Amino acid sequence: MTSVAPRHRAAACLASFLVFHLELVLVKELLPRYGGGAYVWTTSVAVFQGLVLAAALYAVLARRGGRARYGVHLAFVAAGAFGAIAPRDTRVAGSPGVDLALALVLAAGPALFALAATTAVLDDWAGAAEARGLYAASNAGALAALGLFPLVLEPWVPLDRQRHLWWGLYLLEFGLLASCRPGASRERTAAAPPSEPGRGWAWAAAAAAPSAGLVAATNALGLDLASGPLLWAAPLGLYLLTIVLAFRGSGPDLGRAAALSGALALAWAAAFGAAALAALSGAAWAAHAPRAVLTLGRVGLDLGALCFLGLACHRALAAAKPPDPDGAPAFYAWVAAGAWAGSAAASWLLPLIAPNSGVLTLEWLVAAALAAVAAKTAAAGGRRLAAGAGGALAAFAVGARLWTLPPSERVVDARRTFYGIYTVTEGGGARAFYHGTTRHGVQFLDAARARRPVSYFSDRGPLGDTFRVLEPRRVGVVGLGVGTMAVYRRPGQRWVFFELDPEVVSIATRHFSYVSRSEPGLDIRVGDARVELAEGGAPFDLLVIDAFHSGAVPTHLATREAVELYGRRLGAGGVLLIHVSSRLIDLRPMLAGLGAELGWAGATRRLEASQIPPDERTVDASTWVALAADPRSLDGLRGAGWEDLLAGPRARPWTDRRASLLPALF
Repeated sequence: MTSVAPRHRAAACLASFLVFHLELVLVKELLPRYGGGAYVWTTSVAVFQGLVLAAALYAVLARRGGRARYGVHLAFVAAGAFGAIAPRDTRVAGSPGVDLALALVLAAGPALFALAATTAVLDDWAGAAEARGLYAASNAGALAALGLFPLVLEPWVPLDRQRHLWWGLYLLEFGLLASCRPGASRERTAAAPPSEPGRGWAWAAAAAAPSAGLVAATNALGLDLASGPLLWAAPLGLYLLTIVLAFRGSGPDLGRAAALSGALALAWAAAFGAAALAALSGAAWAAHAPRAVLTLGRVGLDLGALCFLGLACHRALAAAKPPDPDGAPAFYAWVAAGAWAGSAAASWLLPLIAPNSGVLTLEWLVAAALAAVAAKTAAAGGRRLAAGAGGALAAFAVGARLWTLPPSERVVDARRTFYGIYTVTEGGGARAFYHGTTRHGVQFLDAARARRPVSYFSDRGPLGDTFRVLEPRRVGVVGLGVGTMAVYRRPGQRWVFFELDPEVVSIATRHFSYVSRSEPGLDIRVGDARVELAEGGAPFDLLVIDAFHSGAVPTHLATREAVELYGRRLGAGGVLLIHVSSRLIDLRPMLAGLGAELGWAGATRRLEASQIPPDERTVDASTWVALAADPRSLDGLRGAGWEDLLAGPRARPWTDRRASLLPALF
């Protein structure tokens, strides 16, 4: 009989590619509707893993269908084609996480379910001899999607054309599956449940720990850098790679991996704890330590911790996999259940059970706890490894907490929402507001200095230039923060703040007095800025975009379509001002290209750290960009020392259909 392995492997590879490509396309499309933060992706990961769990249970039941399972699965794949549509706006639950999950399931639940079940069903069709090659091909397809989307497809192919590509490949997948008809010799009996009590729970626990670690690492990258497919794919690709290495048996020794993981985490905690103490004592080297290096160090250790935890638990799973092929479906069902539970615990449960926790690495503690649970049910070698990985991650979490918030500041409020992790601290006679790892607002506690604009909004910086030179009467601000900009408001001026998260409004009015001192007449509107601005209203003389997710501007607020909307809300001679400060992302070339494409003039100014006096610790270096349809509107800023934006480097503008962080990283 002619071997059917090539067709089976091609179908398994393409099915996984289609799953991960569709996931990235859907979340990319939904990202602007839910604030542009990392939690959009990690919540989606939990939804997708829930669909994988449903597919694994279906694969167990499919073995009982005899020859009819061939037609049944093809029918599922055909039905899935009608579900893979553009996501609709769902606002029924009042909770953004629930609304997002519903939007994903309605948009692509059937297609993702059918594709996720394909490899397990092909395993049944092809026979035990081909199983290893099928799962290797499936993993190769997933990694190909995670590499191609952020590096090739996202920068160069608009989302609507990617959908056309996906549909064409989906039809090819259906044809491949139709050609993989199983033979009678491949009929099997239904898979038996685990023979030992508690064995399935041990498999689930070992799968849950690295899945929670995946959420923790992804959230950490979103908090430190930005949110987008480029930074989603890195931890997910690493997570899948540990599965490939573990089940191939080519990963490093488990005990050595745990020891190295613990040593790295403890060394990181000691080094950054010492750096924090040095900064507190005023050491010169600490004051000039490059923030980018520190950020990359945290990112590298997040990915390293994920790698070691993934190798530890996935190698333990590979060793525990039943040798009997009939036990494989039940094994993979338990693993899928554990993976879903780990991601759901880290992404969904934490905001519910710890809404007032500002610990940025709390997800790592969840992963460590799950690793400890896995250790209790694993074999001796696996127990030592899981315990070592759990201890290392706990140390990592403690060390991260030491550095992200200065030890001289005490926490007075902390909140964890779908949109981010917020912390309010006090120290040195001032109160500060942190979104993730980034300080976004400061106010002095004494009445004499409480009205002084500090942080990125100092009157000696670019924002002070803007209000001195332009003297606008109608001002719109996207992003409230702690309301620092309200100090520039003068009698008779009309100001409107647009803020996505009601918790930020609560923090600004409860812990800071910038807003209360500017009332009455200050308008705060809660909701997505693009939606609110599109509803129309009186034109603005100055529209300020000061919206961040931790340390980065949400992509959908800086696209061509967004800037065109801002232009429609500006009056004659109006100016658009965008705050673009970031540790690792430089948006000025992209905005220069956008200005040139729209025919607008541009100017930019950066307040360097070297220009800030040593005693002004509440003033932060910042970068701002001004754009205007009328070049004469920026003459005053140029006279104040602002540089011509369009005279510098230019990059391709972002659009709603195509926007990549890759060219903006430096």
